[in-house]
Amino acid sequence: MHTETRRTVAKELVDFARLRYAVIEALRADADPERFVIAYRTEQALHDLAAALCLYRFRLLLSRGG
Repeated sequence: MHTETRRTVAKELVDFARLRYAVIEALRADADPERFVIAYRTEQALHDLAAALCLYRFRLLLSRGG
């Protein structure tokens, strides 16, 4: 294997090891809660995702009139 390719592969493996996981529970009044797993690299990335989902939900509620 080419030396540069080995470095790239090793870097990707190291970066992969830095992943963290969060279990998110979506609550609904009309159904059982759903759980899903999100992989993220930094706390800020997880925060940004949560903020985006909240904004999306808020816009959805506004478009439905409530």
